[in-house]
Amino acid sequence: MAKIIFTNHAKHRLFERKIDAHHAIRIIKSGTLMSNGLGGKIVKRGKIDNGKTLEVVYKQEYNKIVVLTIYPL
Repeated sequence: MAKIIFTNHAKHRLFERKIDAHHAIRIIKSGTLMSNGLGGKIVKRGKIDNGKTLEVVYKQEYNKIVVLTIYPL
């Protein structure tokens, strides 16, 4: 799998929402694809350990994945 990089915005959202980065990585790897389109952004959804559902928005760039934001539903 490509290297996963978190933008400063995404890091801030992880901290602010008390979400571990490994949850976002797991959703990128095995979450449900919700959207694949506008501006090359990909949105995947998945549940984390506490039962909450998260969506991860990211872009595939060459040999890396750039996480743009993470939010709970």
